[in-house]
Amino acid sequence: MPERDEFPSEADYLEYRTMRAAGIAYMMLGVVLASVFLPGLISGLSAPFSAAPPASPIFLIVVTGAMIAMGVAGIRGGLHLYRGRCGASNFIFMTAVVYLVIFPIGTIVSIFVLSHLQRYLHTLKQLRERAAATTAAGPPAAIDRVPMTYDQFWQTIAASRGVVDRNRRDGNMDRQAERLEELLSVMSVDDVQAFDRIFTQFYFDAYTYDLWAAAYIIEGGCSDDGFMDFRYWLISMGRAIYEAAMADAESLADVAGGPGIEVCAFEEFGRIARRVLEQKNVPEPAEPSGASHPREPVGEWWEDDNLPERFPKLWSRFGEADA
Repeated sequence: MPERDEFPSEADYLEYRTMRAAGIAYMMLGVVLASVFLPGLISGLSAPFSAAPPASPIFLIVVTGAMIAMGVAGIRGGLHLYRGRCGASNFIFMTAVVYLVIFPIGTIVSIFVLSHLQRYLHTLKQLRERAAATTAAGPPAAIDRVPMTYDQFWQTIAASRGVVDRNRRDGNMDRQAERLEELLSVMSVDDVQAFDRIFTQFYFDAYTYDLWAAAYIIEGGCSDDGFMDFRYWLISMGRAIYEAAMADAESLADVAGGPGIEVCAFEEFGRIARRVLEQKNVPEPAEPSGASHPREPVGEWWEDDNLPERFPKLWSRFGEADA
């Protein structure tokens, strides 16, 4: 199986979560089978053979014993699948084949597992080999440590937007916030701190009168706190939209209210990196280092009366309804 350019990809991540869910499903089905048929096995073993035709207790013992064995196999196979044990691939395969007969849940789960098992285990093997190679090589010297770059920052934002559904107007922000937290959680502390610094820089850079006017028009008013949340939202939209808005706030007329956009304020997005650092036991510095928030926005102040003239596209799209 050839290496992929983006590894692990969004598809790999989705497959990983689904296969782990399948492992849990096997374990639950196994517990149900074992618990349902165990009383029958006990009854068959304790019943006197003379109380029924000779074949009856033996048949009961064989059938219930087989179902319990299937249950135990499901628990064990599900555990192997959940943990991604490559050495147990044959056992997982046989579990999936056997559970094809447990209609409908076992059948559906097994069809998915049988069609994705090889790729799933291969992906996990590659990840483990890379981790082992990194450990064997040892940590790089501090002088060679390259922190997260601007390109990598925007790639992370773009990856977080991979879960956004343009056909939905609700839930996209929650999904993107959750995905960004997952992405940052597997990064090193240095990279998360670099992400936080770059995020803060872009947040400060967006403190302009033109962008405040855009937020004011789009939202029908915008306080200081509202403009904070607006800038978090702008960064969450990705590099192309952010840079276009920095060059011309009118470009947001084609963005705000578009497919998949809930609102143009995303307070939660600005807190994620700090929360991940707290989870990594990194205390918040008493005095933030680096640049501080600008005292005044960059650019030319505006009055309500001249907004239609200065920002005609935004006003025609959002302002006239509130005028």
